[in-house]
Order: sequence, then structure tokens, then C-alpha cells
Amino acid sequence: MTEQSQRMLYGVLLLVVIVAAGALATLTLMTDTAQPTVNLTGHDMSTRKVTLTQMKGMPTVHMNGSFQNSFGNIRGAGEYRGVRVSALVELAGGMEANDTVQVISSDGYNRTFGYRNVYPNSTEYGIQGHMVLAFEYNGSEVPDYEDGFRLMFLTDDGVFSNADAAQVYPDLGTGSAGSLCVSKVATIRVLPHVTPQPAALTVHSVSHTREYSIDELMALPAVTGQAGYVKTGVSPPTVVPAKQYKGVGLYGLLISIEALPSSYSVEITSRDGYKTYLNKTQLEGTLQAYNTTDGSYIGTESFTLILAYEEDGVPLSTGGPIRLVLIPGGEYFGEGRYWARDVVSVTVLDETLCRSDL
Repeated sequence: MTEQSQRMLYGVLLLVVIVAAGALATLTLMTDTAQPTVNLTGHDMSTRKVTLTQMKGMPTVHMNGSFQNSFGNIRGAGEYRGVRVSALVELAGGMEANDTVQVISSDGYNRTFGYRNVYPNSTEYGIQGHMVLAFEYNGSEVPDYEDGFRLMFLTDDGVFSNADAAQVYPDLGTGSAGSLCVSKVATIRVLPHVTPQPAALTVHSVSHTREYSIDELMALPAVTGQAGYVKTGVSPPTVVPAKQYKGVGLYGLLISIEALPSSYSVEITSRDGYKTYLNKTQLEGTLQAYNTTDGSYIGTESFTLILAYEEDGVPLSTGGPIRLVLIPGGEYFGEGRYWARDVVSVTVLDETLCRSDL
């Protein structure tokens, strides 16, 4: 064989090797992509995928199991194999005692479980058994096991009953044990415990009471504007210069809860118990107005009343965290006595009821 022929042969062999390696890599990639997987999301919201092959390599639970439906019938009876949910939670970074775990189906159906479901003590284990993500049922693995991956509670007696479910899942209500056994699980998510914010404002309408945290108020449509006020109780009047305010419109907040009566007034209570009253005309924006330079009275003008939580771009440090502010519709100020400080509640007073009592 000539040297040129050898070089041609080596080139052909090299091409065959490259093509074969590419085919092998493609086959491997396709195999990995085709693997049934479950998404695990941890505290930090990072997500990783766990494949069926990886689960089969973990310690598994292999037991008979079933569950009771809302009619009291036994369903899903058979032999299950899967991994403990606690092991999957550990892969996601673990959970704290006040955290919860949400198990979500591919169609969006979900159930949320507490720490003691995921890590049961001996008493709880005696009721709910192993909390398992099953990938095999009666010898059939996902994807052939069409309900898999399935959340199962595998008890020693083989039946996760409605009575069992009610003992370990306080929010079951009228649900059943079967409603907790989420099928076609796509995601397991660890939800960190969030301490609820205390109510910053309580609104009493005629027939409803609503509480709002500062964050909830800030999530509502905001009103912003420049506003100052005039202290009219002194001579000469004192003009307090304008600042930029941001908050939620008071009238809009009230009508978002329910329709206001045909005749009403509003009582605004500050933390120290001081009360400020506004009649219907004032609440809806018509109040006395004053000159921004010397504080002299100029007549009635239009204002937007807001419950302000921000002043000049920062949370209220004086008169807050919530203060009633009168945003003017023009070059004038409102009267300082209506700028209620440290507002904690707003109450709608139905004056039609008062008239009917007379």
C-alpha cells in the first residue's frame, strides 16, 4: 500500500470515528432527554431535575398501598415502589420546621404539606405511613405507569383511609385521602415560612371589615402628588411646604370593598385614639383651600384624599406609617387639621340609618 493510500484510509477511519462519536452523543442526549423527570425547587427558588434513573439509584420503599376516595371506596390498590419525599426534599436543600412542601401535578393540581408529613414522628408514621413519590405500580414504571409519578402514603395496613388523612392533614375539610395522592407529579417545591405582616390599617365599611398590611396597601393602585397644608388654628396661619407623597386613594379603597351608602360620613382613627371626621362631600374631594404663600383662605377646591405611606420617596417617618394627605388639584393647599397622623382605622358611618331612627 502506498503512502497516499494509507493517508486516505486513515482519513476514512477518522471520519467514521467522528460520525460514530456524534451518533453516540446524540443517542445519549436523546436518552437523557427522554428520561421521566421531576423538578425539585428549594428555598432559593433554584430548580434541579431528578430523573427516574437517579430515583431508582436511591433507597426506595416497596409496599402494597391504596387510598380511600370521597365516597369511602378503596382505590389504587396495588404494589408501589418509590422514593421518600423527604429524600427528594433533601436534594432540594432541605426544609425548616415551619416550611411547607407543595406537590404539583402536570395539570396544575397541587397539595401543600407540613414538615410533620414529610418527616413524621413515630405516632404520625403509624397513621400516614411512608410519604413516597411512587414511580412504579404493579411492576409498571413511568411512563408506562400513567398516573406516575404519584404521591402515595404507604401504611402498614395497606390502606390510607379518610380517617387517617383527617388526622395528619388538618386542612382536609371535605376532601379525601385520595385527594392528597397527587398523580402525574411534575414539581416538588419547598415553600419557606413567611411571617404574616401585622395589620397596619383596618377598614370598617357598612357590612364588611378588611385588614391591610403595609405591603398589601403598597400593592394597590397608587396615587402620587405634591401636597402641603396650612395650620389655620394660629394667627397668622402657618404654611407647611409641599412634599411628594405616595399612597392609596381613600375613596377608591372604600368603594373597592363595597358600594357606599347614598349618605355617609367617615371616621378616621389615629393610633392615640384621636378621631378625624369627613362628610361625603369632603371625602369625595371638595374641601376648603388656602393660598400656598400666606395661608389665606381662597374658597373650596378639588382634592384627592390618600392614605399616604411614602414621603419624598421614603417610608413616612413623621405621622406614619400611614397618614391622611390631601393632594390638591391645583396651586393651593388643604387645611392641616384633616392631615390625620398615624392612621390605624377608617370607619364608614351610614347616615341613612341615622335618619331612619329619627
